[in-house]
Amino acid sequence: MVDHAAAARRLLQGVNPLTRAAVSLLFIITATAVGSPEILAVWLTVALLSSVALTTLGTRSLIKRLTPFLVVGLGFLWMNLLFHRSGDLGLGLRAGGILVLRALVFGGFSIFFVADLDHEQFAASMIRFARVPPRIVYATLIAFRLGPVLAEERRSIALSLALRGVPADRRLRSRIGAWARQSVGVFVAALRRASRIAVAFEARGLDDGPRTFRTVPRFGAGDALFLSVYVLLLAGTFVLIRWDPWSGGFSEG
Repeated sequence: MVDHAAAARRLLQGVNPLTRAAVSLLFIITATAVGSPEILAVWLTVALLSSVALTTLGTRSLIKRLTPFLVVGLGFLWMNLLFHRSGDLGLGLRAGGILVLRALVFGGFSIFFVADLDHEQFAASMIRFARVPPRIVYATLIAFRLGPVLAEERRSIALSLALRGVPADRRLRSRIGAWARQSVGVFVAALRRASRIAVAFEARGLDDGPRTFRTVPRFGAGDALFLSVYVLLLAGTFVLIRWDPWSGGFSEG
């Protein structure tokens, strides 16, 4: 039996995180300017298939992560149905559908980028190749990693309140009060961690001066192949669907 997780890691092992970021941004930026539902549907399919085939992300987890983008898109859909300038329900439905697909393309390629991402390699690549200041890169990386830690801290505070006999009331006013008490504790915990992180920054010399790197992912043949395949997919969509960028529609035949 083939280990899907191991196979996926091998496929993306030779790809620099910046290459994956460039591919995702390429599709996202291009999708912003494209108003064709057919092309957006093809790109959404590419993003979903890439996420399932090239990462360890399962179908159920992918759908769960894509749901917020679908909710945002559906919000645009009903707004266009109700308040479209032309007053034509068909035009409003088409415009709203395009926005739904666009939001899903944004989400699909964002999920494809972050799935199985090696954050340390991405941070090193941003500093080494993109010339982003180390303070910004490491601060962003730490903020990203602190999210689950602070969420666990909030659950611990809620458990400690329950052990002390604080009743769990489901009324809105009580729930707001409980959220406020938990937020104070989370803020204090975050402040303490921020102080320790700041000291660690200074102790390790994380300033904006010259730096050396222990391990930095390189660009190689895998990056060229990865980028070429997705650029061909991007360009090939226009050719196969015969989209006319000047008229904003599709050519006949």
